[in-house]
Amino acid sequence: LTPLLTLKHEFQYPTQTPRRSSNFLKGCKWSPDGLCLLTNSDDNQLRVFEISCDRLPSNEDL
Repeated sequence: LTPLLTLKHEFQYPTQTPRRSSNFLKGCKWSPDGLCLLTNSDDNQLRVFEISCDRLPSNEDL
């Protein structure tokens, strides 16, 4: 799954030393129709993922 959109905001301060990569998921939110997922992570990026209909379970699978 690759993001449709990635937004990034750098929080850099002159006195702050660079951190090692410790990227982890901080939160997520489904769209009202359930086909997109918005995530935010420790790398200060928002990502929007689109879940294609062929990946969703059918009524027979439930």
